[in-house]
Amino acid sequence: MNNPQHRTRTLPKLKPYLWIVGVLLILWLGFVWIVQIKAQELNMELRDMNPVMRWGIAAILGPILLIFSVHWWGKAVASEKAGLAAYKANVMAKIAEQQAMQARTYALEIRGVGLGIHHDHQSEIWQVIKKKNDNFASIYSRDPQGLHGLAGLQNDQ
Repeated sequence: MNNPQHRTRTLPKLKPYLWIVGVLLILWLGFVWIVQIKAQELNMELRDMNPVMRWGIAAILGPILLIFSVHWWGKAVASEKAGLAAYKANVMAKIAEQQAMQARTYALEIRGVGLGIHHDHQSEIWQVIKKKNDNFASIYSRDPQGLHGLAGLQNDQ
């Protein structure tokens, strides 16, 4: 089930996330830069902008990383469910195949010719075959409640 050759990729593609982060960072840094330019034009004194920029970058990266990790986790769960479903289907197919194989079991009835010392040892078998008038029919009764084997021959006579 955990065959590394057949494992699907659960890691989401990074390119869309990197593009989103890049665009948002450019927009944020552009906004901060424009605010500084406007403050200089209006002769306003700004406090230190470093914490503002750091918190803004953290506010962008944090949710993006959270969304990425949830996406990754969701794909891993979906992949695991798909793997379990495939494994279950495989097991069910093997069980069905085994049951079909068990249904195809055959009994082999061997008839042979042997040498009997007193009377013809297999004459009863040949009498049953002759009585049924079919060389390929079983000498045993098909009735599960009836007598089995050659004992039924004695009742028929």
